[in-house]
Amino acid sequence: MTSNNPMISVVIPTRDRHDNLNLTLESLTTQKVLFAWEVIVVVNGDNPERYHFLKAFEKRIPLTVVYVPEANKSHALNTGIKRAQGDIVAFTDDDVEASDVWLSELSRAADAHPQGAVFCGPIIPRFPKDPGWIGYHWSGSLLFASFRPLFREGILPPPLVPFGPNFAVRRTTLNGVEFRVDLGPRESDALMSEDTTFLKQLRSRSAVIMYVPSAVVFHRIRAELTDLPSLLERFFRYGRSVIVQGQAPVLSLPNLIYGSASDTIHRFDLGGMLSFLYGELFQLKACNRDVSQHLRLAIDSLDWSGDPAVIARSAATWLADNMEYVPEHARTRFSAVLPARAPSQPQFVSATG
Repeated sequence: MTSNNPMISVVIPTRDRHDNLNLTLESLTTQKVLFAWEVIVVVNGDNPERYHFLKAFEKRIPLTVVYVPEANKSHALNTGIKRAQGDIVAFTDDDVEASDVWLSELSRAADAHPQGAVFCGPIIPRFPKDPGWIGYHWSGSLLFASFRPLFREGILPPPLVPFGPNFAVRRTTLNGVEFRVDLGPRESDALMSEDTTFLKQLRSRSAVIMYVPSAVVFHRIRAELTDLPSLLERFFRYGRSVIVQGQAPVLSLPNLIYGSASDTIHRFDLGGMLSFLYGELFQLKACNRDVSQHLRLAIDSLDWSGDPAVIARSAATWLADNMEYVPEHARTRFSAVLPARAPSQPQFVSATG
């Protein structure tokens, strides 16, 4: 291949989302490309017989399907990297629709910016119905992988990194870097941050990340993912993932704004904050790490102007098992909302009551 026409390999991990995958591949049939490319779909932990529909796509796009028995998204991504033949390896998800110039713009940018090692573009959520304020909330990147920085084409400034549905890496940059298999969705768990951890590792090796605003993909958001229990659970999973990554516990989410003009949004922010904090605490305990000081600071840092009976219940299970760590002045607040018998899993309730 010449430098003006790098081959691109597109890696798509998938499991049990046939309708979504069908739409993703359909969008790839419209790509306006004049260079060699391939698509590698890695089915992980699912029955191969359920994927006969992929045969039809093999006649329309350069498609390879790989089956791995382990239900682990990161393992599937690593398998895709090993099978990829391209000079550039692009990553996306099975619930994405790519614009028809997605690959051609990534290729053009790779040629125009030889100093770039990673190339990324916008990720625009597509909701099944008007999501209201949650569609514009500051946590959209966490909740829906929304990625729409208002930059021109050029270097993406640290500490920003893109997300899994839309980035590509020069093969020469990979050099043994893999996705961490203890992060990301798998059979027994559903942690997060496998993509951002991967990209931060590349950046730590001085890889330059280029933002390409014309290389757009659309992220389809399933209706159930906009339900409040699902949204708060995602905060909880993110808190757990922070600890699994080996980071120090974070005592607040930096974009949280207390005193919102909207009581609904204010309560949602508090519910999200608490779910995140107790995700951290849940994982600290699972790793047999001391949590007493962190919990004390976490409780003291919260704004309790909202209804504690609504806000605190997302942490009820953890608190029921660890009340001895709660400062005396906070116990009465929590005791009023703890169930008589704690459920086996953390419970998430509407932050709006």
